[in-house]
Amino acid sequence: MPERKRILFVGEGVTLAHVARPVAFASTLNPLEFDVRVACDERYRNIVEDEGLDWTSIHTVSSQDFLEALQKGQLVYTREVLNRYIEDDLRLLHESKPDVVVGDFRLSLQVSARRAQIPYASICNAYWSPWTQVDYELPSHSITKYIGLNAASAIFRVLQPAFFKSHTRTIDEMRRAANLEPVGTKLGLAYMEADFVLFPDVPELVPTVDVPADRHCYVGPAEWSPKMDLPEWWDRVPSGKPIVYVTMGSSGDKAILPKVLEALVGQDYSILVATAGVDAGSLPANFFCAPYLPGRDAARRASVVISNGGSPTTYQALAQGAPLVGIPGNMDQHLCMNQVRKFGAAISIRSDQLSTEAVRNGVAKAITDPSLRAAAQKLQHIFAKTLAERRLEKALRNLSDHKTGASHPGGVAA
Repeated sequence: MPERKRILFVGEGVTLAHVARPVAFASTLNPLEFDVRVACDERYRNIVEDEGLDWTSIHTVSSQDFLEALQKGQLVYTREVLNRYIEDDLRLLHESKPDVVVGDFRLSLQVSARRAQIPYASICNAYWSPWTQVDYELPSHSITKYIGLNAASAIFRVLQPAFFKSHTRTIDEMRRAANLEPVGTKLGLAYMEADFVLFPDVPELVPTVDVPADRHCYVGPAEWSPKMDLPEWWDRVPSGKPIVYVTMGSSGDKAILPKVLEALVGQDYSILVATAGVDAGSLPANFFCAPYLPGRDAARRASVVISNGGSPTTYQALAQGAPLVGIPGNMDQHLCMNQVRKFGAAISIRSDQLSTEAVRNGVAKAITDPSLRAAAQKLQHIFAKTLAERRLEKALRNLSDHKTGASHPGGVAA
């Protein structure tokens, strides 16, 4: 029997999503062919080991520091942080000796993997790719309440290159020190630059134009749901009325969930709520709350899913054929929701434009308009077909035999 390929997944633990995706992908690989290990921060160790995967530790900045900097538009990855990351990466790569390293938002790997001469694949959503036709939208911001969305968006369009450059500056410094070309204002390239890019999407939802097919591959969504017991009320949820599943995640604005729940009070739905530690207050009997819920099972029961619009929960809902009402805040969430909205499977409400009326109307439309569920079910079939093709295994198999050594943005030289 051939020796198994050693695959090291590295999840940047600033948010759960960047760990959950590597865990989800790692758990799909054939253990007879692949020897898999997942590296992430200690606080996510149980997520890795609950899937029966081998875990190893790697340092990341705290989620709180990351999210606070993101909300303020401040720099997260300073040269000091990136230099420490490279040292930690090199230690891990030396100890693990993988045939391929796969990173999710671990920006330092574009340098450290090449220094270690190990092929590197980056997990990054296709809507960040320069080969997509997307407009970068102003992230939700309080300024829209004072000068209006149109005026704020116009200012953002003018300042966007400088804004992106402020976030790529230290990455370019890191790259120049490694004799790699800078990415400049191309923030998407800074996120995905690698020998190979794995899009956790499907081209029908997030199309690309003239993407280098030898360096980029759509592998389908990385659907992850925590292994946990069902809450005691699970079998008591009435099924004779629409079921609304609300999950705003643990990394967003804590004020959003109470506003959403307030909008749903008095509506004739059964409402499942994953509070993620947010105080939901006193709610009527048709609300069923728990700190966390098995998202796959909840989405499968739901007539509509309300989320923050991020790709993990969005794709989880679509994988079960459920339409969405997304309430995006940061740019990644806006990019994701714009694609799903254009496909016809979601209604998007900016978090800085949130109102009781908007939530109620959005949920009612998602439940009563058959076109939204039809679009969601179409994506459900596309997702299933893409994952059944096991494109990730094929990509890793090819990459493990490939000689690394890219010196330009976008991947290995042709």
